[in-house]
Amino acid sequence: MARLRTFLILLLLGAGLALSLSSGCMTDPVTGKRSLGLVNPTDEEEVLQGRQYAPSFVAEFDGVYPDPGAADHLSGIVRRIGSLSHRPDLPYRFTLLNSSVPNAFALPGGEVFMTRGLLARLGEESQFAVVMAHEIGHVNHRHSVKAMNDALVVGLGTTLLAGSLKDEREREVAAGLAAAGGGLLLLRFSRDQELEADDRGAEYAYGAGYDPRRGTKVFEEFARMKREAGGGGGLLESWVSSHPLDEDRVRHLEAEIARRWPSLRGNASAPGLTVSTPEWSALHA
Repeated sequence: MARLRTFLILLLLGAGLALSLSSGCMTDPVTGKRSLGLVNPTDEEEVLQGRQYAPSFVAEFDGVYPDPGAADHLSGIVRRIGSLSHRPDLPYRFTLLNSSVPNAFALPGGEVFMTRGLLARLGEESQFAVVMAHEIGHVNHRHSVKAMNDALVVGLGTTLLAGSLKDEREREVAAGLAAAGGGLLLLRFSRDQELEADDRGAEYAYGAGYDPRRGTKVFEEFARMKREAGGGGGLLESWVSSHPLDEDRVRHLEAEIARRWPSLRGNASAPGLTVSTPEWSALHA
């Protein structure tokens, strides 16, 4: 067991992930549910992890979009949503990326990103808020940490089957994880995890004063674009690959909104809830 523990430490260090090893369980801060985990980073370690890999993702998506005014307004929305989440003490940071490919994602610790390509396709500030709240939902549920644990379990299982942790095999696996690097942080989430993030997206956006129903318009628009593109590819490839789009997901979100806020059902207007703002309109002028 000590040898296995040492090997796991080497794997994490080789991938640049200096995280605390778990004694066996990690807790979802939203649901309180506990699950098996080989690594269980502290909040501080999650923040450092996100900060460590943020520059590489910025570079991959063509740098930061050069519009400080837009970034300031959008950052304020993200910080407000984060402050109302289940992990309000994380230092949420928003970066608007210069890529034309529509995408949005978050790293552990509260690093949240959207490309200008996706921003241009959102017609209302409330849609932006729901998408960002969805990504913050992934952070709050620690979905990246869970995905990382799943990947490590698979890697260790493969290694054990291949030869009981022979030295040469250990080096091969460690090298593979090192090559993956920050990619471990953006492993595709399960359908259930996406639905959890959808629920948090509606919850956090509503808490920040936005109409959560506008989020369904985002999914409907991208589902339509996916159909028109023949099932994916092109500009939609990045977004669709990590955010599966289908009518069941739209229906799930509609049902969740109706359950939580019955007064919104059949109500075209929602007094007190923001759909858009003059600042948002100025961004798209």
